[in-house]
Parts: sequence; C-alpha cells; structure tokens
Amino acid sequence: MKKENLVQVWNLNCLSWRGRINEGSLAITYASWAPDSRHILILCEFHVSLKIWSITSETCVEIDSPKPIENCFAFSSCGKYFVVVNRTKLKDYLSVYACDTWQIIKIFPVDTKDLSSIQLSPVDLVIGVIDALIEYKILFYSVDGRLLGKYTKEGHIG
Repeated sequence: MKKENLVQVWNLNCLSWRGRINEGSLAITYASWAPDSRHILILCEFHVSLKIWSITSETCVEIDSPKPIENCFAFSSCGKYFVVVNRTKLKDYLSVYACDTWQIIKIFPVDTKDLSSIQLSPVDLVIGVIDALIEYKILFYSVDGRLLGKYTKEGHIG
C-alpha cells in the first residue's frame, strides 16, 4: 500500500495470519519476495536502505546505501547468493551475501567508472556488470570477486 507506506502480507492457507511492514517516514519505492518466499525485500526512497524482512522470525537485515540504479541487486538462480551494488567515495563495489544467513561473504571493487546494472547468470554463478553506457564495457566476475573476463567497445575480450 504505497499511499500508506505499508507492505501487507497474507497467508492463503491460514486466513487469520497477516503481516504488516511499515517503514515509518521512509517511502517504500519497491517491495518483492526473495526466492525462498520467507523474506521480503523493501527498497526505501532515495535508496537510503534496502531491508530484508523475515516473515518467519520477524527480523530485519538492513543494507545501507545501495547504489541508486534500477538493478542495484540480484539473486543467483540457485537462491544461495544475493548481490548488491554499493558506491563509496566514487567507487563501485559488489557485496555478496549468503541468503541463508544474510551475512556478507565478500565485498569487492569493480573496474567501472559508473556501474549501471548487474545481472547474475543462470549457471556458474557469474555476475555480469555493465558500466555506464558511454564506457561500452561489460565485465564478468565470480561471486568470490575474481574478474573472469570483459568486453569493451573496441571489441576486445579479455
């Protein structure tokens, strides 16, 4: 309920159960289910924070200042990893979380001027990183932070 700045959840198997998440004065700009269907992701206005709420334990993990881009996070197809883009002191970083504990596994810088999007491959846990459109650069990283390859506007594959 965007007007009330509220996310409501119902259980279709138990109609008496209902969950409500209210972010107070922070406007909710995005809400969705995590792949495990036990967590709800909430992105607050101006990308101040990304919150992961558990509907089973009523706990919350907060990720401060995700980069304000459309695709600032992604899940691996296996559902084990969650990747978030952060920007600190004009440098882009990827933070990799374990979805079972929501603990950070790895934080690493990426070779971009202004990262514009990330995508996770359906296999092999490869993170595709797209630099700003004027850079014409796509990089490929493993979830442990290794640069696996890149493609640049010159057509070079590295």
